[in-house]
Amino acid sequence: MNSYNIIGDLAGRYDELMLLLAKMPGGEPISVGDMVDRHDQSKQVVEFFMNNGRAIMGNHEHLLLSHYRQDHYYESGMWYYNGGLQTENSFGGGMVPDTVINWVETLPKYLVVDDCLISHAFLNPRFASVQEACDLGYSAYDQQGEDSIIWNRSKPCRRKEYSLQIAGHNSNFGLKWFDDYAVGIDSSRQKVLSGIHLPSKIIYQVPYL
Repeated sequence: MNSYNIIGDLAGRYDELMLLLAKMPGGEPISVGDMVDRHDQSKQVVEFFMNNGRAIMGNHEHLLLSHYRQDHYYESGMWYYNGGLQTENSFGGGMVPDTVINWVETLPKYLVVDDCLISHAFLNPRFASVQEACDLGYSAYDQQGEDSIIWNRSKPCRRKEYSLQIAGHNSNFGLKWFDDYAVGIDSSRQKVLSGIHLPSKIIYQVPYL
C-alpha cells in the first residue's frame, strides 16, 4: 500500500516542514496548499514541492497567480495585503520567477488518494460534486468564489464517495476531526504545523520555531 504525508498550511515555513517530515514515516509529501506568503521561506517551500511529492492550489497560491497574471479576480494589492511581499522577498526581493508562476498554474485543486479527498478547503455542502466546487466564479467576492474549494470556510459534510476528507485553510478549526469522515489540519493559529500520514491516519505536529 502506498504511503503519504499530507502537510497542512505552511505559509513559508520551510524549517518546520523539514522537522515535521523528519518525524513522519516515509511517504510521498503532499501539500494542501498555502505554501507561500507571511513567512520568509516561501522560496524554499515552493522549490521543495516542485521537486518532491505533490501540492494542491490554495487560496494564497491563487492570489499569487492572479497578481502576476493580472486577471483582476481580486482587488488590486490583495496579494501583498495577505503576505505576498514576504514571498517576493524570499526570492531576493524581486519578482517571483516565471518557472514558479507557471508551476503554480498547473497545481490541481484537489487530489484523491486511496479514496481520500485532499483539498485546500472542505467542499461546501451546496455542491453536488468536487468538480462543481472547483469553479472559482468571476471573483473572490461572488458566492461561487467564496464557496469554492480554495475559499470555503463551512464545515465538511459526509460524502459517500470518499472514505476521508483532508483539508487545511480554516485556522478557526485548528487541528480538528469531524467524526471519522473529515479532518482539518490548518493549526497555524496555534503556531503549530500539522500533518497526517496515510494510510495510518496518525497526526504529527511540530511547534513553530
